[in-house]
Amino acid sequence: MTVRAAGVEQPATLRARVPVGDAASRQVELRIALDGGGWTAGGAVEVLLPAEAAREALLVPRDALVLRDGAAFVYRVGDDQRAQRLAVMPGAARGSEVVVETEADLAPGDPLVVRGAERLSDGQAVDVVAGA
Repeated sequence: MTVRAAGVEQPATLRARVPVGDAASRQVELRIALDGGGWTAGGAVEVLLPAEAAREALLVPRDALVLRDGAAFVYRVGDDQRAQRLAVMPGAARGSEVVVETEADLAPGDPLVVRGAERLSDGQAVDVVAGA
């Protein structure tokens, strides 16, 4: 978990949760362990809790994402200069990139087709244009 107070964020470890809360204010008391100074015992903080367990995901260029027939995928350029279709599950967009999850062996730095991918098919030969 992460705690935030006065614009400062810091990771924290939950030591205990007091089992009684205030229904009107929707506040609960937590006992947390913090490293570093500048924190006052008993002070109010915001606690940022993850909505779900962390998962592996990658950022890919938005233009590499192909949506067709209810499926989402990207094309990686293989060592043989052929397009390899890899199924992905798109998530949140971050600027010109999209978070994707995949069970394929897609790795950071893999060359992806970002122009013309919508016209490709799996195994089709591609020409790589430097700087494009």
